[in-house]
Amino acid sequence: MVIEWTLAIRYLKSPHRGFASLIAIFSFLGILLGVATLIIVTSVMNGFQSELLGKLMGMKGHLLVYPYDHPLTLSDLPKLYHSNIQAAVPLIEKQAIIMCHGQTKGVIVQGIVDGNVKALPIFNQYAPTQLSLADHEILVGQAFLDAMLLKENDTIQMMLPYGRQTPLGNFPKIVTLKIHGTFNVKMRDFDKNFIFMNAQTMQKLYNMGDHMSHMEIFLKNPFKSSSTFQELTQSLDGYKVVDWKHGDHAIFQAVKIEKNVMFIILTLIVVIAAFNIISTMMMMVKDKYKSIGILKTIGAPSNMILRLFMMCGAMIGISGTILGTIVGIAVTNHLENIRQFLQKVFGLNLFHPDVYFLSELPVKMVPFDIGLIVSIALILTLLSSFYPAYQASRLSPIDIFKN
Repeated sequence: MVIEWTLAIRYLKSPHRGFASLIAIFSFLGILLGVATLIIVTSVMNGFQSELLGKLMGMKGHLLVYPYDHPLTLSDLPKLYHSNIQAAVPLIEKQAIIMCHGQTKGVIVQGIVDGNVKALPIFNQYAPTQLSLADHEILVGQAFLDAMLLKENDTIQMMLPYGRQTPLGNFPKIVTLKIHGTFNVKMRDFDKNFIFMNAQTMQKLYNMGDHMSHMEIFLKNPFKSSSTFQELTQSLDGYKVVDWKHGDHAIFQAVKIEKNVMFIILTLIVVIAAFNIISTMMMMVKDKYKSIGILKTIGAPSNMILRLFMMCGAMIGISGTILGTIVGIAVTNHLENIRQFLQKVFGLNLFHPDVYFLSELPVKMVPFDIGLIVSIALILTLLSSFYPAYQASRLSPIDIFKN
């Protein structure tokens, strides 16, 4: 094996190979770029999937419970018993119009019992540690503040669709609210369009008595929501239970399909590089006809010739795969910094939060995906090296020296 390695290195470093050497370099770069690109793109798609899953499902309950033909009140909430339930939060959800600094904006208002925003799991991470909303106080997103040119402790006016009846018709009610705190979930649509207040305040403003709109159930394992959904549907008479998979699940399926398609398309880069290795090895075999003849004459077996040229191809593929993996992981770890640098240099918005839902480029490296990419690159390299090496091992010394 030492002899094969020595000869393989010498063949690859030979200064007389000309065009074959150039193709070998392109093959090496093709595998490097293919592996690196696959790692980067796969990590970004995993990041999208993880962030969307975590934030969309954190903002909205995994199961929603609505009353059919009777009001939902705090004194008569349905009893929920299930090992998969993490939290059950009664909420009020309405629409309203915010007015300030000559601007108007439609928002979704959610009322939380006793103003305890920590009742919603997503605010355990994205809101101040101690925050309870008093009467006429609201919690808004940082993106909302920026868009409306506001700051904490400012006051705004909110127009409600339900007002007072007059001979001239229904006049909307306008109330003044104080911005008590902010959150930053880093999902642009949510940060700009949702505000939260004390449920008791909303009940007064919307003349709801002690009624709530619905109850949101957060599960310990959202992917087992189907079994929980079936059990609650059977046990809760007079209530409609809605599973998150009936709505947001389509988004995650779309991301998953896009990830698989991108993986297949980008794998073609590695396949093209593998074909370049075949061309390189065929040229190398032709260039080393006399060397093969000499090795055969002095008694080198066909297996040795096969291993020799397999090693030549493997060196190109393995080195390209290793360096591609290193480059891919390094770029992935600093992808957000690279994006911000390119935005400053070229003055472009490469990841607009209004388009992509998220305000930062998400990445998540999964060891299984990286291992799969490396395995595919190595397998393609070895397969592409086998045919030229096999042809070289079958050459006869007599035929070689005749030519």
